[in-house]
Amino acid sequence: KLDQSEHKLEQFRTENGLIDVEGVTALDAKELERLSDEITVARSRKAQADSFMAVVKRYGATDISRLESLPEVTSHQSIQNVKREVVLVERKVSELEQVYGPKHPKMIAAQAELNTVQQNLRKQISRLVQGIEDEAQTAEQTLQALEAQFSKAKGAFQNLSTKDTDYQRLLREVDTNRQLFDTFLARQKETAVTGDFDSPVARFTDRAVVPLFPEKPKKKIIIIMAFFASLGFAMVLVLVLDALNDTIKTSDDVEKLLSQRALGYVPKAKKGTSYEEVNFAFYDASLPLHAEAVRTIRTSMSLMAMGSKLATIEVTSSNPNEGKTTTSMNIAFAYATMEKVLIIDADLRKSSLGMRFGLPTYQPGLANVLSGTDSIQHCIVKDVKPNVDVMPAGAVPLNPQELLASAQFAELLTELKTQYGKIIIDTPPVHAVSDALIITSLCDATVLVVKAGHTRSEAIKLTLAKLNQARSKVFGVVLNQFNTKDAQRYQGDYGYYQAYGADYSIKDNSQSGKDSTKA
Repeated sequence: KLDQSEHKLEQFRTENGLIDVEGVTALDAKELERLSDEITVARSRKAQADSFMAVVKRYGATDISRLESLPEVTSHQSIQNVKREVVLVERKVSELEQVYGPKHPKMIAAQAELNTVQQNLRKQISRLVQGIEDEAQTAEQTLQALEAQFSKAKGAFQNLSTKDTDYQRLLREVDTNRQLFDTFLARQKETAVTGDFDSPVARFTDRAVVPLFPEKPKKKIIIIMAFFASLGFAMVLVLVLDALNDTIKTSDDVEKLLSQRALGYVPKAKKGTSYEEVNFAFYDASLPLHAEAVRTIRTSMSLMAMGSKLATIEVTSSNPNEGKTTTSMNIAFAYATMEKVLIIDADLRKSSLGMRFGLPTYQPGLANVLSGTDSIQHCIVKDVKPNVDVMPAGAVPLNPQELLASAQFAELLTELKTQYGKIIIDTPPVHAVSDALIITSLCDATVLVVKAGHTRSEAIKLTLAKLNQARSKVFGVVLNQFNTKDAQRYQGDYGYYQAYGADYSIKDNSQSGKDSTKA
């Protein structure tokens, strides 16, 4: 049988000319896979070109203004470059219109330059549309050629696969017969060797005894070792996490890592506290610790400004959502017990101060005053809280930095200083935009708000470097959302108010400014 199967295999190889069936099959499979991938890519390119040409046919190839708004057109590098030039020239024309008349030579030259750039944009769009149309035709031809080649290769592969199946069957038959032959020969030799062998009689050497206690596993030792291993791993993990954690968590971190003064902290609200309760916790009689913490910030700032004028205070942060608006409100509430206070929302991009005081979104504010569309008195909301007025951000402008850097803003602050004892300015984060750096030179003091256990020290150091470069008078750092349970010394400072909060409350808010100064 072995000889017959080997003869059949050799005859099959001779008739079909198969030398390396497996290698040829693998090559054909790779070729089919390559053609399939190329067909997929060609179909994708054709679909993209056809979808774009469908849009062009719907809008019309001559409607450049509508084609200009298509994502396929605007995403092209050449179109982006030309549109960038159009924007620059339009800005130049807009600036010249504010200075010169339409017949001025500079205006005529700028208009001519604008027309030239716009014509160039239309030419680029037309060329792009024509190029994509040619690409669609090329993709159609390429796809047809690849599909024909794939069909031909697929037929050849199927024919070869049938031959490969027969070839593998013959190989298995040869291997099976060879194994049977080897087994038969081994058994024959084993029978010849063991024919005259007498096996010894078995005997007992030792009796098997059932143990009283299990030998393995040693559960107690395993539990003790697992406990100490887990404890050691937890300690190492805590040390590693503490070493990698470079966030600012306490006042000591502010002084050691940032080399700045810690003006105080704003306590973290309890879980379940509503948004309105968090914003106006200073007036909550059940939270004396919060009010005293804010008064401590006011006292620290007053001591820092001793001997100098402190009328305008800028409040900013490194990143968004660190609580600078909440801190601005609390500082204003604290000073309002002593004098008239105005809060200005200088975050003209993402304002939230007006919403916190329940003001409508259409309420005019700082942007309206600086743009000259409304008067100062119309943009100030009086007595939102006792002795507290608010100037919201107002309508969102297109050029917030230009408005804040204008001379009108400096003149506005000068005029407001005659009406208010303290002006608190809530500004955007320093890392987000540079509005705070523009305003800081006009303020008597700058307060940096840091979210405790959240903001990294490197980000705060970069913020301080930018403020110092802008010649800012940084009074210090305020820790927001500070967890007093993690710092026992702060609880000791205000333990009296926690113990007697129901009697003490925050009656100081309703007293005169003179009583607040004594406190």
